[in-house]
Amino acid sequence: MSFDALDIKYHKYLKNSSWTLCLGAGICYDILPSWFQLSHLVTNKTFGLRLSKEDFKKITENVGFSLDSWIQNAFNYHINQGHDKESFLNILEDCLYGDLLDQANKQGLKAPFLKLFFNPKRLKKDEVFSVCDFFEKNYGNSSLVQLVKVLLNEDLNRPEAIIIFNADTLLHALLILFSIKKQYVSSGIYDFPHEPFKKIIYQFQSFGDKIPIFHIHGTIYPPFKKRKRKLDSRHNLIFLESSYADIANSMYTWSQSTFLYYASNTRMVFSGLSMSDPNIRKWMTWSTSSKNSEIELVFHDNEMSIFTKDNIWLKNKPKSKQESDLIEESLLHLGIKIAWIDDWEYFGEALTNMMKT
Repeated sequence: MSFDALDIKYHKYLKNSSWTLCLGAGICYDILPSWFQLSHLVTNKTFGLRLSKEDFKKITENVGFSLDSWIQNAFNYHINQGHDKESFLNILEDCLYGDLLDQANKQGLKAPFLKLFFNPKRLKKDEVFSVCDFFEKNYGNSSLVQLVKVLLNEDLNRPEAIIIFNADTLLHALLILFSIKKQYVSSGIYDFPHEPFKKIIYQFQSFGDKIPIFHIHGTIYPPFKKRKRKLDSRHNLIFLESSYADIANSMYTWSQSTFLYYASNTRMVFSGLSMSDPNIRKWMTWSTSSKNSEIELVFHDNEMSIFTKDNIWLKNKPKSKQESDLIEESLLHLGIKIAWIDDWEYFGEALTNMMKT
């Protein structure tokens, strides 16, 4: 069985590259709700409904609104009922983490999980190993756990930065826990090893020589203690339709400036997203158009610029070749080509193949 992302075409593709990894909510597939599942949960909880998955899907298809529009719809109703934004953010939090925390609670791990989101270093030794075992046992083949293990491999050419569009901070938390476990397994020493990554949720944060994990759409996670609730960046969440519009109509926002800097100066590798995000498409169009204009100016070659597709989208392969051909053509103006993966269980292997030095 062959996989485009594993073949010679992409072998060591990122070997000598400065590159940025861009991740969507799909990286936590089956661990946390997808955009569709979250919209469904928030709609039911806010309106007091019991719409089935099939019913909600039928309504969304008939109406044609985007999923962020449905979250906006729930927010509008919530406010019109006399509630405030803070209580709606609590609904979002509950819908995003409720199932995972229930599962952890059944295994006696709810308290460690609340520490995990707030500060992974607060976990005790036995809690670190218990949480790692929880993820390996229940989600060992997930894209998230595969990615954690790939990023902890010091022999690979790791990204210059990671840009995340979802609101959870699981990636950073698991990088810390699994690095502790990795060191303990190899040396027998329990300690906090050097952290190569740093979670960035506000623009005033610095990261020095660490690899930044930018949460440019904001973060939200359960509070370890009630008084600690606002230490995430829930009030900067880009979840509502109006928040997307605010970015589209603003110049030099932190999220836009951060993304465009790395899009202009590094290769971009996308995964866990659909490439339908209007901001990503707009920013990639700007970046690619700017690069193409310079190539045409320097080399006087209008044909050459259209082939400057250095950016990669790691995506599961459609059953139909016609569909895959159509998708590939749709990304031409964004400067993106696709590395197809037949199954997500090969995600870590595919990314490792590209990062080999």
